[in-house]
Amino acid sequence: MKFRSTFLVLLTASAACAGPFGSPSTAGDVFISAGGDTYAYFVGSTAGYSNDLHLYSPFVSGILFNNHAATAGDSVFVGNFTPGTELIFGIFVNDTGETWKNGPGSRNPDGLVHARVSGWAADGLIPVDGVYVEFEDLDGLPEGAAGYNDLAFVFASVAATPSVPEPGTISIAAIALLAGFALRRPLSRGRS
Repeated sequence: MKFRSTFLVLLTASAACAGPFGSPSTAGDVFISAGGDTYAYFVGSTAGYSNDLHLYSPFVSGILFNNHAATAGDSVFVGNFTPGTELIFGIFVNDTGETWKNGPGSRNPDGLVHARVSGWAADGLIPVDGVYVEFEDLDGLPEGAAGYNDLAFVFASVAATPSVPEPGTISIAAIALLAGFALRRPLSRGRS
């Protein structure tokens, strides 16, 4: 809830600019419905591969957009969702048969994050404030700063939040922290 409030304040504060704003996040953000009707707006693509955007959860949708067939500004009704519902979107790459989803890298065959996220302030093309999402369609590392350009769209009535770390990551961090304290204790005693 705190993130959604912060995000909405950020959206309001950005009203003076139009289009994408803020530093793009590649932290494996998840999308949470703010409740009500959700729409997606196609922004663009510079991909050589043909990609189809789908909703994969809470249900599997038909094709929302194809990056070579859609026109910037096209919109589609995604669904009506209760507040707090996680929405998992992804692209199906027609040329390779691979599917890449938003959220943590564990959702993808190569283990990497394939969607970056920032805010969007309404402009003449996309008339709503929302979450701006850019997908990468290549297996392995994206093309650096020029990557994540394969299908871009905006969601209305959705908030982006950082994904929860994998349980294994939390366990490793906890063990490292405890080991650090254990090693530090004997050194402190030896100095007195």
